[in-house]
Amino acid sequence: MNTVEKINNLQDWERLIETEPLVKPVIDIIENDDDFIVKVYMPGVSKENIFLKLEDNVLTIFGKVDLNHVEDERFLLREKSYGHYFRQLNLSDKIDTTRIEAKLENGLLSIILPKHESIKPKVISIN
Repeated sequence: MNTVEKINNLQDWERLIETEPLVKPVIDIIENDDDFIVKVYMPGVSKENIFLKLEDNVLTIFGKVDLNHVEDERFLLREKSYGHYFRQLNLSDKIDTTRIEAKLENGLLSIILPKHESIKPKVISIN
């Protein structure tokens, strides 16, 4: 996934949010000179089942999980919460929302939120 955009089946995953169990994924947010990086931990979710939506500076993250196997199991011990991943983040005005990118690798979704050029630190040379 190269850019954040509204998806065609938006109604499908919004219905899941209303009717299925949800889990808040663990995130890390890192800042460097050029951007913020949001790392979202969503093990077991393929990129086809991750939906990102940006609206009114709110980034919505949703990961659809196959819950069928959970219903069939007889757990002796169950420590993990099961449900679809859902998280919303309010984005700062410092972010250039036209250049947001996302990639998924080994259950870790990295969302790169580039800073506007005008707020990046500038090195001033002395003559």
